[in-house]
Amino acid sequence: MLAPDVHLPAVSPPAISAPAISPLTCLLSVTELSIERGGFALFRPLSFQLQCGSVVMIAADNGVGKTSLLRTLAGLASAAEGEFQWHVAARELRFLGHQPGLKGALSLLDNLRFWLAQDQCGWDAAAVEAGLRRFNLRGHEEQPAAALSAGQRRRVALLRLQLSPGQCWLLDEPFANLDQHGIALVQELIATRLAQGGSVILTSHGQLPVPIAVLRVALVAV
Repeated sequence: MLAPDVHLPAVSPPAISAPAISPLTCLLSVTELSIERGGFALFRPLSFQLQCGSVVMIAADNGVGKTSLLRTLAGLASAAEGEFQWHVAARELRFLGHQPGLKGALSLLDNLRFWLAQDQCGWDAAAVEAGLRRFNLRGHEEQPAAALSAGQRRRVALLRLQLSPGQCWLLDEPFANLDQHGIALVQELIATRLAQGGSVILTSHGQLPVPIAVLRVALVAV
């Protein structure tokens, strides 16, 4: 659950649909991409394009290589064969994996400062305060990240997306193990990103829990 230690009111979020953007701008081209583990290909060569203002959902069972694919597209791992090309600067990418990526010894606020500095974003105290309230993190600002609950650490990572959105998000199963309020928050973040012309690549091993217009790309195990 996103925050088992906090009781939040139910939220009824709107459906998400990608805005009409004309002409379409290609942000990412993937051509015959293949990834290996232990010398063996994880899935058949993959090709797709990501357009501005759109969502691509990478669908596959667990263990087929969804996370490996996202890490490769984020520049954190290498492909075995094929190629991909981003048509946007690397500083515009945001990767959110299963782990929130916080530094345990740093406080919540210091983690945000570190991220925003890396993202080349300024510190907007009013926006940070509003985000802390929205994600129910007020009162935990000076706590070390290691002392936060798993739900709180997840919300800090989501807050980063709000404060430093970037052009494209790479989200590894963003709706997994979330309560209804957490699902609504992620849905609202994606809706806002699309409305602003951003794009999202997300992974899932099943149906999404919210209505989102997506291009579905299936990984086929070898």
